[in-house]
Amino acid sequence: MKKLLFVLAIVAVFFLSSCKSELQKDPYVDFDEKAFSAAKEKWASLNSNNYTFTYNIKSDATGPNKKKYHVTVVNGESSFTITDDRDDESQSDREEINRYPTVDSLFKLIQDCYDSDSAFVAEKPKGVRCYVLSVDYDEATGIPTKMEDYIQDDGTWDGGWFHMYITDIAVN
Repeated sequence: MKKLLFVLAIVAVFFLSSCKSELQKDPYVDFDEKAFSAAKEKWASLNSNNYTFTYNIKSDATGPNKKKYHVTVVNGESSFTITDDRDDESQSDREEINRYPTVDSLFKLIQDCYDSDSAFVAEKPKGVRCYVLSVDYDEATGIPTKMEDYIQDDGTWDGGWFHMYITDIAVN
């Protein structure tokens, strides 16, 4: 009986010490680098210069965005149309579409977010548990279909979220 209690005490000390170190863990970026690399390689293997996709962005800076940017790439050159509740196109619309005119620019956006998030958490900001960079990919093409980038914190941080949804993917 004493041996059993001794073993249980050792196990309990182990679990308690591992919980404490987990609570004190430095902030980190939660990102699946293997899935990112595999999707990027899948896209590159298609070697396509002709495709279309639609994207929509929501962020703490813009709030909900009803605009959808339809991108068409023919022979590597991109063009776009914008749909929303209005029929006008503003300068900011043109700047926005120029940020993500190709699938390769979407992958660059993901890499840039990861690098930026990593630099942010490396400074060990107080109250931040982790930065989550969650990306879903189209199984057939590897094209990102959803990207979410946000802070998990203790409630002291305001902002720091970005959501992008990619739909209507067609590769020729």
